[in-house]
Amino acid sequence: MAKSVVISEHAKRRAAERLNISRRNDIKHHFRKALMYGLSPSSFKGTFYNYLMSKLKKNKSCTIKIYSDFVYIHRNKKLITKCSVPEKYLPVFQF
Repeated sequence: MAKSVVISEHAKRRAAERLNISRRNDIKHHFRKALMYGLSPSSFKGTFYNYLMSKLKKNKSCTIKIYSDFVYIHRNKKLITKCSVPEKYLPVFQF
């Protein structure tokens, strides 16, 4: 499992605001799982794929992983932000 992950201050703030997760170790645990088991945008198609690509356009040098109904935007194992998949795309496996 990827041990050396970093959580940005922005990601920590957003996780606390959006997901009620404030402990950095909890965020790191979820991020490590996303890196190992998460799916990349190329695993999807249609409108959900287009949604993910729009996220990448805003964060050009970043990578996206989708894991457990969350979108993780990161660069070189540094979590930039984590947000929930919009309800209209749930469950994600249908895309």
